[in-house]
Formats: sequence, structure tokens, C-alpha cells
Amino acid sequence: MIDTLGAFGDKSVIDESFKRFEAFQKDPAALAPNLRPAVIHVVGRYSSQTTFDQLISLASKAETAEEKRMYLRALAQAIDPALAQKAFEFFMSDAVAPGDGFRAFERAAEGEHPELVWQFAKNHLNEIEARFGFFGRNLFFPAVTKWLTDEASATEVIEFTKAKLPATAMTGSENAANLIRFHSGLRARILPELDQWITARLETSGGTGPKSR
Repeated sequence: MIDTLGAFGDKSVIDESFKRFEAFQKDPAALAPNLRPAVIHVVGRYSSQTTFDQLISLASKAETAEEKRMYLRALAQAIDPALAQKAFEFFMSDAVAPGDGFRAFERAAEGEHPELVWQFAKNHLNEIEARFGFFGRNLFFPAVTKWLTDEASATEVIEFTKAKLPATAMTGSENAANLIRFHSGLRARILPELDQWITARLETSGGTGPKSR
């Protein structure tokens, strides 16, 4: 519930998450273990540079794989595009295991910034192969592109695969392109109605979107 309300911008949940995160940094026992993933995810989503740096530090010092993945998931959800780019660089670093980095990129693509992940992937093809291996690279591109939502991106994914990847990558890219086209059609049908619904309720409530902390 905390995670969902935070994702939808509930101000009271966001404020409380930041208060608890601040207390957690002073005393880890101040935040119950069962609440940590949701609270830290909300904090990561709305983080400022300062909070982002704190999460990077916590991820780097995490003592267990589960704890590190919790922080990586939070970093992957940063709304600020500049912070998202820094998160991508961290995911590619030696501070993150390749498997965890792969999953973190998937999280980022599924969240706020599928286009940024796609652009990063295109610009770092060689580094991605070095990091995830030849076959991992072929899996990486379908995994991060399937969350794109416009027809042009579906075409671009296929063309990129033909030009830059081996033939064995084509099946995965075709599956990703089919999902992109599905998302594109769904978006065209649903988004206008959803925008009207949200706008009407914001006007009646006087609400505004959440800001980074």
C-alpha cells in the first residue's frame, strides 16, 4: 500500500517516507524491516541529488544481496532524468553485480524512463556486451525495450537489431516490438480518458504533483 500510494503521489505517504528514511539513517532500528523496501522505494522515486547520493552510498555498503537489490530498485525509480542517468552509470559499475545491474535496468525501463534506458543502451552497446556477455547483451535489449510505447520505437528496435546484433537476437527483439505495438495501441485508447479523469480530480482537490526531496 505504501509503495502504491507513493507511486501515485500521495503527499502524506511521501512525507512520512522521507521522515522515516531520515530516522533510519541515524538508527537503522527506527525503520521496521518489513517497511524498508516500500519506504526506500518511495524515497528513491522522489529523491533529490542529496538523497540519491545517500542511496548510492547505502547500496555500495549493503551487507547482503537482498539489501543491495532494495537500494538498486529505489535508484532505478528516480523520476529526475539526470539522476536516472547517474543510476544507469552506477548499475554498470563494479559496485553492482552484473545480474543485479541487469535487473535494475529492467526496473528503470518498466518505470519512468524507458526511453532513457533505450538511449543509454544504444550508446553503450560495447560496454553492455562487456558487462553482461555476448548472450546477455542479446537478452538485455528485448528486456529494456519492451516497455516503450510508440510504433516508431518498435520499428527502431528491429532496425537496430538487424544492424548491430546477431541474428540470434532477432526473436527476442521481434517479441519486444510486438509488445511495444500493443502498448502503443493501449495508450492511444486509454490515455486520453485517464488524463481527463485525473485532471478533473486535481481541479476539484486543488492538488499538485509531488516534488523531489
